[in-house]
Amino acid sequence: MRIIDMNGKECPKDLEWGQEKYWQDRLMEIWSNHGVKGIAPTNEIESVHVGNASYPLNEIILKDGKKFYDELNSPSWAYEENQKMLNLL
Repeated sequence: MRIIDMNGKECPKDLEWGQEKYWQDRLMEIWSNHGVKGIAPTNEIESVHVGNASYPLNEIILKDGKKFYDELNSPSWAYEENQKMLNLL
């Protein structure tokens, strides 16, 4: 899993957002928030793009190209976008 900021730089592993477990937990939380049955595909996370003040959202991208937004630290529309993506599963 690559965890990068919007400038393409790797996030430091000593920061919470630079750790794989943090993003795996966020994906599991999305599954839980939307009542998805089954286990979140945490082993399928290819990369995470961590936002900043200019681009205030975090993207979790799976190996198959599906993109989910961290609902904890992204705009309110992230929930609706994630629901649309989950409806395709």
